[in-house]
Amino acid sequence: MIKDEQDILQTIVDKDGSCTKWANKSICAMCPMSKLKKRKDGGYYSCFEAMCAAELTEEEADRRYKQAAIKLLQDMSIEDMLIKE
Repeated sequence: MIKDEQDILQTIVDKDGSCTKWANKSICAMCPMSKLKKRKDGGYYSCFEAMCAAELTEEEADRRYKQAAIKLLQDMSIEDMLIKE
């Protein structure tokens, strides 16, 4: 069961970058990848737009999503360590 942002990102990594078969609007709203790139009006681009996935094959997009999820998980781990110190 997905409980938080880290669970979402870990599931993306575990599914090799693919989230199309298990994600829904509520999961997308919680996902840190939905906040990768800010619009001028203060809103955010979708992860699909922010990562320019329309220009990629499904395999390339999945690889890019997985790499982004890994980086975000690493960043969260570093933040957690700094907060605990």
